[in-house]
Amino acid sequence: MRHNIRFLLIVTMLLLVTGIGTAQKFVHPGIDMNSADLEYMRNQVLAGKQPWKDAYDLLKEKTPLDFQVKPFAHVISGPYSQPDIGGKDLSQSARMAYSCAVLWYISREECYAEIVIDIIEKWANTLRSFDENNAKLLVALTGYEFCNAAEILRYNYPGWKKIDTENMTRLMMSAFYPTIRYYFPVANGNWDGAIMHTLLAIAVLLIIGNYSIMQSIIICMLMRMAV
Repeated sequence: MRHNIRFLLIVTMLLLVTGIGTAQKFVHPGIDMNSADLEYMRNQVLAGKQPWKDAYDLLKEKTPLDFQVKPFAHVISGPYSQPDIGGKDLSQSARMAYSCAVLWYISREECYAEIVIDIIEKWANTLRSFDENNAKLLVALTGYEFCNAAEILRYNYPGWKKIDTENMTRLMMSAFYPTIRYYFPVANGNWDGAIMHTLLAIAVLLIIGNYSIMQSIIICMLMRMAV
């Protein structure tokens, strides 16, 4: 009886997904923060309110303007990062891109936005594949940061160009998306949760596949709930 109820719930939700999913429009900028969130954060910092101001100062202190991007063509991330070829560098680049995008939005200092564009361009022109046991987890924990950074600049920064969107699309669709498109159900549950986060970010940023990625995420989530 319990399984029958779960099955009916899944079927109902799938019908809602297929019927409503294509009717909904994504909000930009979106993913983890929309325009209202970004503006609220910026206004709190500029007004010197806490804890926003201290958090901003700390982020700025920890974000070096002389950051050197070190991209790899083939990133290898084994169990417990053994071996680690390019994984640490990718994680640093993703974190730096997101941090700089947030710093640019608050300060409007162009140097931060240009760091983001430089990071995306260099990885997009270099990265070709991921390999080894932790590859999916690495992609899941870095992809959403790249996407959030690009989303913030794409819809706010005047210096963002068509080539930057093309670079971001190539980075996500040639290396990131193929690595996690089928999830990883045999791993711990947090792996698929992280994978869904990055797939969702890719779907919102690139608006690809007629919402097919978004629908696959919802279906996967419902299936996990039914287990």
